[in-house]
Amino acid sequence: MTVDQFYDLGVALGFTIQQLDVIEYRRFRDREQAIYDMLVTWRERQPSGHAAREMFLPLMESLDSPAEETAISDIGLTGEIPDRTLLAFARQIKPKKFYEIGGKLGFNISELQHIEHRTLCNRKDANIQMLSRWIASQTSGPKARHTLKLVWESVQDASKAEKTKDGRSATRNFGALGGKLSTKSHGFTLNIPPGALEEEEEISLQVLTEIPNGLTLEADELLVSHGFQCYPSGLRFKKPAKLIIPHCALVTAPNKVQTILYSWNQSGTN
Repeated sequence: MTVDQFYDLGVALGFTIQQLDVIEYRRFRDREQAIYDMLVTWRERQPSGHAAREMFLPLMESLDSPAEETAISDIGLTGEIPDRTLLAFARQIKPKKFYEIGGKLGFNISELQHIEHRTLCNRKDANIQMLSRWIASQTSGPKARHTLKLVWESVQDASKAEKTKDGRSATRNFGALGGKLSTKSHGFTLNIPPGALEEEEEISLQVLTEIPNGLTLEADELLVSHGFQCYPSGLRFKKPAKLIIPHCALVTAPNKVQTILYSWNQSGTN
């Protein structure tokens, strides 16, 4: 893990964002020392070393897996908005959208600049602090959830529009006859044969132009193609579907080269 995953690990271990802020403040914002204090505090709460180990190891592995996108439906109609939802939202806010989203939540420019200053311009931390402060200022739970849903929808719509505009993603409906789905850029193509789907499905294909967190190439490995995501997850085909993945490799001796495809399944394991 990295120091930037302080909040992710802390919330997964049962701490609130406010509790993590206090831990870090006591260490004068030394993130490494704050992580140490957090883990010591958590370990003291566990009934045994074995129980702590059984819980901690899977959590550490999950930090290196691609984060699942949170849907609007995950923001419940009743009860408090959980910190894990705020963290998921914070990951979705792009740097150039910080002030726009902050304005929609009722912050003024000086308040947002103060948040930036306190987080040393760490954009992810700034997003988390902005959302945490906003939640703390709300007096009506239903109104807060409604506002967050509206803002979330605007972020998701803007993200989808941006990806579609530059050709990195494509979406279409598939039925019993199957069909083809291609991204305008990078040349990824999904071919679904007739009879592969039991019912009509809207399928999206998205090109990942950055290496996902948790994927580290070995010394003798070379990246020759972008990654991709296909939605919805858990989709099952009655017949094999074909995905064309373009690459930049020029192989002169095929018997001396090994091709590796790294993947994550629904549970986040590879």
